[in-house]
Amino acid sequence: MLPAGFLESSSTCVIDGVLYLSDDAAENEGSGCDETPDEGLTGICVDGVAYNYISDDFDNVQFVAKINAASDLEGKSYGHVAGVCTPPLQRGVAAPVPQGPDRYIFCAVAGNTDLNGNPIAPGTSLNLPADQAASDPHYQGATPGFFVPGLGAICSLSPEQAALAAASTKHVNHTGGSGDYNQPELYTLVG
Repeated sequence: MLPAGFLESSSTCVIDGVLYLSDDAAENEGSGCDETPDEGLTGICVDGVAYNYISDDFDNVQFVAKINAASDLEGKSYGHVAGVCTPPLQRGVAAPVPQGPDRYIFCAVAGNTDLNGNPIAPGTSLNLPADQAASDPHYQGATPGFFVPGLGAICSLSPEQAALAAASTKHVNHTGGSGDYNQPELYTLVG
């Protein structure tokens, strides 16, 4: 709850279950809020309590000055101490969505067919969207390709490369790297 005497120069509103402080009443714009947090969320502390502040008129520094100078009709100060502070509601950035490649190299297995039902030789490189090998009966069981430095993602391995791949425990993304949130480490590193 806001301190007594403070509501005469401010407004509060609740948006999506969160209490916000606004300058609408002080600007004779009525009670409540005619703006949204998307227009700018800052913080104001009044008498040691932090509030989420939104406004399309005053920034939080200007409104803090207005609160500190607020008085009743007889000129008696309300006595509030206000300052700029961090808003209690920290509007975090939405979790990033990986933006990796849309398609990957998968290796055909026995039983894979093209869209016309023609058999695809096992070991053939298939350029597929990430979930197609699991969801499309034509490519069921196809496995991710291998990453060979200097060649990229492939399916046809020499006997030496196949031995290296069998012993490898490292997975890399389509550029041969790792640790990039946007690039899934799908391929077994050969080398």
